[in-house]
Amino acid sequence: MGFEPGSFLGPYQVLERIGAGGMGEVYRARDPRLSRDVAVKVLPESAAVDPLRLHRFQQEARAAGALSHPNVMVVFDVGSHDGMPYLVFELLEGATLKEQLALGSLPPRKAVDYAMQIAEGLAAAHDKGIIHRDLKPGNLFVTRTGRVKILDFGLAKLQEPLDTTAAASGEGNAEMSTGTGMGMGMGTAGYMSPEQLQGLPVDHRADIFALGTVLYEILSGRRAFPGRSAQEIRAAILRSDPSSLVGVRDIPPALARLVQRCLEKSPTERFQSAHDVGLALRLLSESEAHRPRRWQRRWVAAAGLVGVVALGLTAVRGRLGYVPGVSVSPPKVVPFTSFSGLEFQPAISPDGQYVAFSWDGENGDSLNIYDRRVGSEAITRLTSDAGDAYSPAWSPDGSWIAFIRVNGTDAAVFVVSSAGGPERRLRALRPWFGSSLDWSPDGRYLLFTDSDSSEGPFGAFLLSPDDLTVKRLTNPSPRYLGDAFPAFSPGGETVAFARLSPWGGLLLGAELSLVPTGGGSPHVITKEPLLIGGLDWTADGREIVFSSSRSGAAGLWRIPVSGGQPRPLWGEEGPVLWNATPAESIMEISRAFRVSISRTANRLVYTRGFYDTDIWQVGAPGAAGISRTPTKLIATTQLEEAPQFSPDGRMLAFASTRTGPTAQIWVCQADGSGCAQLTSFDVPCGTPRWSPDSHQIVFDAPREGNSDIYAIELSARLIRRITTAPSWECVPSWSGDGRWIYFASDRTGSWQAWKTPAQGGSALQVTFGGGFATFESADGRTVYYTKSSSPGIWKIPAEGGSEHLVLDRPNCWGAWAVSSEGIYVIDTQTKRAATVEFFPHGAGPPVDVAVLSGRPPCGESSLAVSPDGRKIAYVDAVRGSDVMMVENFR
Repeated sequence: MGFEPGSFLGPYQVLERIGAGGMGEVYRARDPRLSRDVAVKVLPESAAVDPLRLHRFQQEARAAGALSHPNVMVVFDVGSHDGMPYLVFELLEGATLKEQLALGSLPPRKAVDYAMQIAEGLAAAHDKGIIHRDLKPGNLFVTRTGRVKILDFGLAKLQEPLDTTAAASGEGNAEMSTGTGMGMGMGTAGYMSPEQLQGLPVDHRADIFALGTVLYEILSGRRAFPGRSAQEIRAAILRSDPSSLVGVRDIPPALARLVQRCLEKSPTERFQSAHDVGLALRLLSESEAHRPRRWQRRWVAAAGLVGVVALGLTAVRGRLGYVPGVSVSPPKVVPFTSFSGLEFQPAISPDGQYVAFSWDGENGDSLNIYDRRVGSEAITRLTSDAGDAYSPAWSPDGSWIAFIRVNGTDAAVFVVSSAGGPERRLRALRPWFGSSLDWSPDGRYLLFTDSDSSEGPFGAFLLSPDDLTVKRLTNPSPRYLGDAFPAFSPGGETVAFARLSPWGGLLLGAELSLVPTGGGSPHVITKEPLLIGGLDWTADGREIVFSSSRSGAAGLWRIPVSGGQPRPLWGEEGPVLWNATPAESIMEISRAFRVSISRTANRLVYTRGFYDTDIWQVGAPGAAGISRTPTKLIATTQLEEAPQFSPDGRMLAFASTRTGPTAQIWVCQADGSGCAQLTSFDVPCGTPRWSPDSHQIVFDAPREGNSDIYAIELSARLIRRITTAPSWECVPSWSGDGRWIYFASDRTGSWQAWKTPAQGGSALQVTFGGGFATFESADGRTVYYTKSSSPGIWKIPAEGGSEHLVLDRPNCWGAWAVSSEGIYVIDTQTKRAATVEFFPHGAGPPVDVAVLSGRPPCGESSLAVSPDGRKIAYVDAVRGSDVMMVENFR
């Protein structure tokens, strides 16, 4: 029997069914006692009388329940309802690795990251005497934050003393998921070790073989041991070696050898523990992070040919202390985080390998401290108590992180292990804009700011974490607001801080100052006319990098500790923060604040405020079972725009800047999970539109100087150019029968709608009085379109004829979509707030569908309807912040 929304499974209220399989059904449910959503797996009553299935269900509960590790799905509870056993798990948002791989192989860097996490989860299981025995892409889940979770311990072998029931049942020789009936051990064909297939005793090294098969598939996009039947797969595993990964894409030879060792036929020839696999992967990851990429070598060679020295790079390198004649990689700005919401106040670890930061989470709830390893996509939440946690600071040995927690009117300094755990409260304080923490290099003191009264200025103080004694370091006069962002020099003998003062009401002046750690009078090294938003010392202690609004917008500047004129971090002759152009580099560090510099690695991190767009989803009017409450569907802190559902309803295409400054075409599952990048042009790509058979996507890009229409065939990832005229062509869409591709072109001197045969041929002009974004009606009889120069939606017969104005909105050419029931628009003209409206075909009043928190972009399409007409995807604007990293900073 199924459970309807609103019914109860024990204390858990069912919200919806989210999955079903041979081992039961899975529901999203609400635990009202803890006010959290969970996943509940129920074994049906009919299956509960099957001893084998019941045993596997109980085995999963015992195995997963014995583990507590970030890379293993957490079991919260176990129970029974009307004779049906159930398990309660943490609710995960994301996609299985199998679903990700359906879109193609993954880059080596991401593959190594995933494999490291899997190895760590397996190591935790093996340490508890638990062997998974069914590791495969379908049993590995990747959350939206990049955390890999091992699922389904239903076939796990629990070694003594836990495995008595398994031994009694003969479970070790019971079945193979392919049902061959050949007496093989349990597991899944293609991922089982040779000893499993032969029914031999199995230990933890069988999981290492399975990990090798998974890593092989992640890297290559194909099975390590393919076959048309279970017998062929068995023969391949027992007698054949998989095709070599050496020379495949950019897979390092060392990684190919690591995979091969995992796949050795004899367990004694493999890695002997998951710990060893994880260590080998980590060492490989660290070495690869310092190896020049092919594209970097090509770029350096090409730059030499066009005379980079003449462009001022020599002068830039000289200022940065580069050694003449020694090849040094140029500094490069990359996003370190790109989650939805606010990520800010980063602090880089003493070894330069981790960054701690404050984030308000996927749901925009309270702020907590997280950390993330450089080169990894997984993040770890370190704090969990009530209130907001800010201003993380690493201890010199990297074992502790201090932070400030604000809970209502209470604020205090806390410390927590860098591995997570209980928090320790050190001292209360008064929080303000300039609050920050810094640990002295010898670990004896924490530097913080506080005020003696609600009206007095804030000064800098030294706090001993051991005995909690406090010593005042600075004492500004009442005419100042206070001393902000104090930071120890690398040697610990001096403290830099920004003394803030009110000028002209809201404008803030600042004095960047130094004071001896042992006490004394501050020394001002520069006076800033506006705000300072954070600072830190360079690793050699000779300069201070700080955030200032002296150029009109917050950006990063540097100044010698001896004083002088501050200069922008990108230098005077060219951008030190080298991306592609000076304009792009300057843009990358605009709105920059809260800076942190590594003492041992050439890295700098800072916070960058930003404006970005996300894709939201809401149920269409009258769509049963679909929420009318808008929810985020695809959200990062970069631009996510131009959504369109595939005609089969399974996928969503969109444009995103999540991997660089230029938008590229991406696809994901219709629920927003399993996203994959399709294009890697060095120019922006936009307006992706699906073919009627869901096999191709057309889009526009100025790859040849002027914009053209391109099509990508999804199965082979082949891209072909559709239009070749010297004019600009953009905003494509397909005819309902797939024979034509509509697009906008200025080839006649004004923007008009055109169409061209999808398989090649001469283009035909569709509109003559202006036309831009075009869609055919569901029945193929009518062409709807907007114009680039005026608001409104027009229509003409598909075979030609006079145009008619349908609606006087939207203002933006891409803020609309057509369904068989009517037209959706984003109205920014007649409503107080931007609103998604539905106008039914024929008679009937318009219906408000959703109210936007911001305004959609006018330079890209921003609205789509699912093929069944039940879901609406739209683009909304949000504000937030990212943590940015500068690699090769000096």
